[in-house]
Amino acid sequence: MVPASPTPTLPISGPAIEALDGLCDRWTLLVLREAMLGVRRFGGMQRNLDISRSLLSDRLRKLVNLGVLERRPYRRDPDWYEYHVTAAGLELWPAVAALTHWVARHVDDIDRGDAAIRDRLGEMSSNGELTPADALLVS
Repeated sequence: MVPASPTPTLPISGPAIEALDGLCDRWTLLVLREAMLGVRRFGGMQRNLDISRSLLSDRLRKLVNLGVLERRPYRRDPDWYEYHVTAAGLELWPAVAALTHWVARHVDDIDRGDAAIRDRLGEMSSNGELTPADALLVS
């Protein structure tokens, strides 16, 4: 006999599913991590992540539409933009930092680049609390 599936205590609907879908893929999290590390420009993100222009454009658009990043012009004719983490984006800091720390602890073949990123994201204190995002980031 197959046990009955438990009823979810907090059903996820419409906007919540859209937000999770927009945030929970590899490239979106990596783009967000770059922005949290202070990389503001398209070219810098593309170079650091070795990501195609179309994929990066798509992920930046998603993050802007979700209110996680804000697009600010820094050059005209042609228009070029920088991407800044919003207050809503900073609220994702604990999740991004926790994932980075988890990978560092549990993935045996972490490379030096990932280790350096982990170090830049801040160290966990002895009581397990993360360094607050606003102490690390300048928008």
